[in-house]
Amino acid sequence: MSRRKSGIESLGSLIPKRIPQGLSIAMTIAEMVREWEWVAGPNLGSKSRPVSIERDVLVVVCLTPSVAKVLDMKAGGLITRIESRWRIGIKGFRVVVGRIEVQKERPAPAPYRVEPSKASIQACLNYTSDKIEDEDVAEALARLMATYMKKFPSKN
Repeated sequence: MSRRKSGIESLGSLIPKRIPQGLSIAMTIAEMVREWEWVAGPNLGSKSRPVSIERDVLVVVCLTPSVAKVLDMKAGGLITRIESRWRIGIKGFRVVVGRIEVQKERPAPAPYRVEPSKASIQACLNYTSDKIEDEDVAEALARLMATYMKKFPSKN
C-alpha cells in the first residue's frame, strides 16, 4: 500500500482554482480599479479607470484625449506594472475616451433597536410566569417574546 502525500494547500491557492474564470477576471478588475492610482500614478489614475479585459487587452476609459495619448505612450510600462502585480496575461492596452463612473460609497445602514412597549412585555410576562418558576428567566423570555412580536408582527 502506498502512502498518501500530505496535500496541504493554503486557502489562498485553492480559491482561484474553484471560481469561474469570468468571476476571477471581474474580481481582478475591481481590485485594479481600487489600486489604479498606484498603477498609473496619481495624476493619470484620477482621470482614468480600467473597465474590462477583452482578448488579453486591458480596456481603460479616460476623461480627455490628452490623457488617452499619455496613457497610450506609457502602455508598455503600465502593462509591465499590471503583470508584476496581478499576472493575468495582459498583452495589449486600449484607451477609450469617455465618462468615468464614480461609484459612491453607500453609508452603512444605521443600526436600530426594537423596543417593545411595557404593556406587551407585561402581557408576555403573565404568560411566561405561569410556566417558568425562575423570575429572571421568565422576565428575560417575556422581553424576548415581546421584541419578537414587535419586530415580526403576525399577519392575522
